Amino acid sequence: MIDRQTVSTWSSGTGAAGVFGAVGYSALIQAGLSPKQTLLVMITVPVIQGLRSVTEGEREREAERERRKERGRKREAERERRRERGGERE
Repeated sequence: MIDRQTVSTWSSGTGAAGVFGAVGYSALIQAGLSPKQTLLVMITVPVIQGLRSVTEGEREREAERERRKERGRKREAERERRRERGGERE
């Protein structure tokens, strides 16, 4: 089950997005932009968010690849230490 706080926070955020969008649209119209110009200006926000999502995802995948490489290096170093210690006992 989803926590009530999560649902409440999500719904408040989506409501605020509608209010901010409406206020932004109204402000741009009042500033003298045509409806077409206003929508072209406002569409930049979701486009930027989409691009950021894609680039952030790629950065996260790259970071995960680096973490895996580092874990592999640590495992290999540990194996090498064990081999060296085994050789000392003989």
